[in-house]
Amino acid sequence: MKKIILCAAIGMIVVFANAQTTNVAVGKKIQTIVTDQKTITVSQMGQDMEMPSTSELYSDLVVKSSDGKKIVLTATLTRIKIAITMMGQEIKIDSDDSAIMADPKYATVIKDVNKPADVTIELGKSHENQDIETAGNSENLALVLFLPFDINAKVGTSISDSVSKDDSSKFVNVYTLTESTKNEITVTATSTATLLGTKQQMGMDVKQNMQMSTSSTRIYDPVTGLLKLETKTTKASGTNEMQGMSIPVSMKGTTSTIVK
Repeated sequence: MKKIILCAAIGMIVVFANAQTTNVAVGKKIQTIVTDQKTITVSQMGQDMEMPSTSELYSDLVVKSSDGKKIVLTATLTRIKIAITMMGQEIKIDSDDSAIMADPKYATVIKDVNKPADVTIELGKSHENQDIETAGNSENLALVLFLPFDINAKVGTSISDSVSKDDSSKFVNVYTLTESTKNEITVTATSTATLLGTKQQMGMDVKQNMQMSTSSTRIYDPVTGLLKLETKTTKASGTNEMQGMSIPVSMKGTTSTIVK
């Protein structure tokens, strides 16, 4: 029972992504810290169980190339820390702990830690493809780092797009340039998503059917087009089916991303 609930809880970690314009130099090293606080509610046998959680995700990214149309970065998730309170017991996961790294039940959670991956971002093309269990993935994080507008775009400019996946998951996204000064460009981003399909979580097959919405405020450097700070609120609800059981799950939370 605890394993199933923990799987449902960890499966609710969420990440958001997008990209378009940048003047960041090749060789630029970027460090990010993502802090996520949420409450997950799992309903089973007529009872609701609330599970507050906090996660901290540390990533290093390096710009390998930029030709005005594409950006290639090497992204590495260097550390992940998660604390979940469940049934009155706090469960802590820290990838700096060798015992955690060796424990197969955490394999899905820490699978991307210390594994550099090249990420190619096509400027002007949507990359909004959130997935519940890939939260903290440095490849996804890289995609939100760059301004989704021309630096000279006017306040009030808005763009929208949608993305569909092979498992019938769908994402609808709207971005609006809400403020522009000599020091900062502010973009608001909203996304609604239907998340479907069978995923591997905690060594089990989990069939998800979730509805998710996010609202973000992103502040960019007007000179480089690089993200400085993002604050985001997320809500999700639906079911996770595993081991013959359908478990209603809902989540609400806030996330902040700081770029150094």
